[in-house]
Amino acid sequence: MSEESRSKRRIAAYFGLLVLSASLAATLVVSAALILLEYRHEAGQIEEHLAIVRDSHAPAIANALKFGDQDSIQILLEGIVRLPHLRSARVRGTNGFTATAGDPIAGQAAVRTFPLKISRDGRDAALGEMTVAVDHGEIYARIQETAWIVVPINAA
Repeated sequence: MSEESRSKRRIAAYFGLLVLSASLAATLVVSAALILLEYRHEAGQIEEHLAIVRDSHAPAIANALKFGDQDSIQILLEGIVRLPHLRSARVRGTNGFTATAGDPIAGQAAVRTFPLKISRDGRDAALGEMTVAVDHGEIYARIQETAWIVVPINAA
């Protein structure tokens, strides 16, 4: 085999490796972008649900707490834990009242606390707080499923 032939094979192998590397890099970038979009979508949904809890459920629970309506508080908490990704909710009143719904989360959970207050004579009166636990484990599992689908498709 001549020196020129070996040189051409090395150049061909080098370019083949370069094309393969560029293709792999492009696949990883596109896959990472799609997975990031999926995560942002899921995180956005959680934020929307927490906004519903803050804007609708918390004032209703504060009002029920003001009047000592424990049944309404329990019903509202049960509604909260039916929202996707929200796994447990707890109300603690300044009067010592406590109510819970859902299951405690072990592992990847984030907790959000909302003050329960009412306006009285133009001032806010604190009645307690509500704590809601968000399960991120479902998001991570869904992203992992997405990765198992997206990466092979992009590599093809």
